[in-house]
Amino acid sequence: MRIGKKYPQGSFNVNAFTRVYNRTILENEGTDIYDKLVSHFDGADHATAYTDPFAGAYTFVGTAKLEVDNKKFGVTSLWLDGNSDYVTLPDSASWYFGTGNFTIECWVRFNAIGADQTVYSQFIDGNNYHICYITAANKLSMYWSDTGVIRGYYTMTSAWSGLATGTWYHIAFVRNGTTGLIFIDGVCQVLTEQTAFGTNSIGNLAAGIWIGAFEQGGGQIFLNGWVDEFRISKGKARWTSNFTPPTNAYGVTSLTISGLNGDVAGKYRLNARVVSGCAAGNYNVLTFNGDTGANYGYQYIQGTVAVIDAGRGVLSNIQLFDYHGALGDVGQSKVLIYAKSGYVRSVVNQYIGRVATTTIYNMVTCGHSWNNTVDNITSIGITSQTIGGLGVGTVIELWKPFYST
Repeated sequence: MRIGKKYPQGSFNVNAFTRVYNRTILENEGTDIYDKLVSHFDGADHATAYTDPFAGAYTFVGTAKLEVDNKKFGVTSLWLDGNSDYVTLPDSASWYFGTGNFTIECWVRFNAIGADQTVYSQFIDGNNYHICYITAANKLSMYWSDTGVIRGYYTMTSAWSGLATGTWYHIAFVRNGTTGLIFIDGVCQVLTEQTAFGTNSIGNLAAGIWIGAFEQGGGQIFLNGWVDEFRISKGKARWTSNFTPPTNAYGVTSLTISGLNGDVAGKYRLNARVVSGCAAGNYNVLTFNGDTGANYGYQYIQGTVAVIDAGRGVLSNIQLFDYHGALGDVGQSKVLIYAKSGYVRSVVNQYIGRVATTTIYNMVTCGHSWNNTVDNITSIGITSQTIGGLGVGTVIELWKPFYST
């Protein structure tokens, strides 16, 4: 194994940093421990299979398929034709909300309106079922029945104003404590409360969930349209007042810090305060200048102690996405990253004002070497292979330190 020179010539003022990048993963773009289903419905056009990263593989029924022509985000969305189509997942403890909060939300684009259409359901029989749907009167509604007793029933007081086909809408059904909420494009709707949740448990139905259909007295109520970014959160009312709908797919899996303009040494400090870790066998990739190995190379970062596998680079103790214990724990580190004469190096700054040695922790390179180059670092990319991507509350900061020769 060949390691480049430890440091470029010069001295550092580690107390003088300018922050050049700051990003926090927000509630409406990241994932967290409450997520039980986050379905992007991305795949090949006309595919009849999709595996949710949290909940597993769907069964496609009828002529349900992924379609590239209409999608809110990503590559495809789920197309349902309104007469035979739905997708389903098996029974799971994830669908048992009990007395706790929950959020069921998605993007939907109707192909037809003016008829009952199901968004989400569980069904055993006429006394035991759960359903979130739009009525023939164009009112969103949710109904929760267990052993013939209504545990919660809410419907929009007035018809959905401005509802049209061919338009993507974000809709959300929420339990917040003792009451229910319904949102359209982030706006809380005025509801008629037929039966309040109160302290009721909504019941644990021994049934799978259906997206796009509901069983009713031997018949079925189907959704005619497209569905994208379907998310179920158990134990959390994500929306309790008006909010801005998501502008990206849930689960940020990559970030690019661009427009960097360091000197030839390309000196930056990367801070990562991450609230979700990298699962065993998965990696996160750190790239420089979008390079795939010919010049700056790229590194796989994992959450266990590792060694430099090959190459001419040294990256030490970044601890980016390091999993320190229970999900929600915070990992922190401060790292100076260098690129000079083609070498990528780092010096660990464990505490402000103190520069430690270059001991290797929690880092393995992918085995590429680097050519001699004196190009500045102009971009740093972070790509996560963690299920769901970067967690809500993750903070990525990049600082440029003062450097004197």
